[in-house]
Amino acid sequence: MEDVEHLVRRLPAPHLRIAFRRSGRSLPLAPALSHTAYRVAQEALTNAVRHSGATEVDLHIRQDRKRMVISIADNGPIQPSARRPAEGQGIRGMRERVLACGGTLAAGPREPHGWLTEAVLPITEEPG
Repeated sequence: MEDVEHLVRRLPAPHLRIAFRRSGRSLPLAPALSHTAYRVAQEALTNAVRHSGATEVDLHIRQDRKRMVISIADNGPIQPSARRPAEGQGIRGMRERVLACGGTLAAGPREPHGWLTEAVLPITEEPG
């Protein structure tokens, strides 16, 4: 997960303030789970930089002994087409990775503005 901090620092987004915070317990993760968490953060942040029109993004990772929750929320305007979003390759790829780990992914517009991507990943195995 240290790689997520590096990702936030090196994203080319001069127009966008990205806040990153972690809460809860920071326990070692199985490699597959760690990779999935990174890829969700990477894809959601990239989408915010490229497509959101936002000025702020909040990336919050919460972890306890049973699960990790990754939330990426931005303050961009909601386009009329986003009210019924089509699932593109990026969201589909995140969903497939998260489901393969036994988790869930929600991605869509949030009121009154912005977009929220949230992955819930169960922590069911010890890191190998």
